[in-house]
Amino acid sequence: MELNTNYINKIGTIYPINPDNEQPMYYINYDKAPLKYQINLYFSLIAIEINRNYILHLNIKSSDGLTKVDTDLNVNGKELLEENRINEAGLTSGTFTVKSSIFRVNEGVNFYNVNLVLRDAETGIIYDSSDTHFVTRQDPDVINN
Repeated sequence: MELNTNYINKIGTIYPINPDNEQPMYYINYDKAPLKYQINLYFSLIAIEINRNYILHLNIKSSDGLTKVDTDLNVNGKELLEENRINEAGLTSGTFTVKSSIFRVNEGVNFYNVNLVLRDAETGIIYDSSDTHFVTRQDPDVINN
């Protein structure tokens, strides 16, 4: 079976989630700043090759221009759920939740860009990248009391 390479090795989605209920979360409220924070991110990989090793590069930058997180995660296609495999094509898909490393959140409203890059672990070829955003702000209930 010949595959159209434009449709394999893709990031399907990426977004921050609430660690308590795993629902999408776009604002992180805090009581006092500065504080140290670790964000949970949910993402999916679509039609990745079963016999390939990948590196996911995670980068989080804040609106003040500082890089808050800059790290690599290793993924192997064989580690993904077998029920998602398309054996005839040698492809699989899967979802993940990862925690970022701990970073500093400053006082005030702060905007963050999250970038995830999927690349081949052996050749370094970049297959796909995806971005999402989130905001940190002081909890409105704390401000009004």
